Amino acid sequence: MSVYLCSDLHGDFKGFKRLLDKVAFKPNSNKIYILGDIIDRGKENIALLEYIMSLYESGCASVIKGNHELFLERYLRGELSSKQWSAWGGFGTFNELCKLSSHQKARIFDFVSTLPHFIELEAASKPCVLTHAGLMADFLVENNGKISVLKSLQKALNFDEFEFLISPDIHYMSHAELARLDKYLFVGHVPTFQLDINGQNYIIKNEFYTDLDSGSGYSGGRVCALRLDDMKEFYA
Repeated sequence: MSVYLCSDLHGDFKGFKRLLDKVAFKPNSNKIYILGDIIDRGKENIALLEYIMSLYESGCASVIKGNHELFLERYLRGELSSKQWSAWGGFGTFNELCKLSSHQKARIFDFVSTLPHFIELEAASKPCVLTHAGLMADFLVENNGKISVLKSLQKALNFDEFEFLISPDIHYMSHAELARLDKYLFVGHVPTFQLDINGQNYIIKNEFYTDLDSGSGYSGGRVCALRLDDMKEFYA
């Protein structure tokens, strides 16, 4: 079974379908983990979300909550205005959502409100954690000279879910701090063109974490996937 990771699809339904075709994704024998931000900024946000929900229900996809899923959840709870959500990229999703029935909205709410914030797995024979944005620098938990990734994530989440899901801190932590992490991280959230000196939309890997946000939803961006079996990258 091949396992794929992707993140920050941002409503690019056509791009995601091209990506699945490119990797020859087979629901009966493959698995895909999506690290949040399925919606907003794109043109087919709800169609993409409902398609991924169907993959999730069939057991071949797992989804982690990103900040844009949180925006949708908070809008449906009545805790976020459409004006504020639109300012954060949700204008298209909001318009698509308005066309749905109450039943459809309730189904989407049940899905996004129960998504996990991180998932553990093993890749390349080492323990790894999948999460959307990464660590918050002020909430690192030490354990026998190492930084416990899981305890640090949970501490930050317990403090404030919104701040946890928008934090870019992992990209600005010192080498010494990153070297003390007890698990490898896979994240999205920050488009890699903002981190690359040449502004390129590629997966960025280092010895401590991988950023899978290749800029979908931005000019020149695209969707991507990483196959954990051999760490091969795919773009669409």
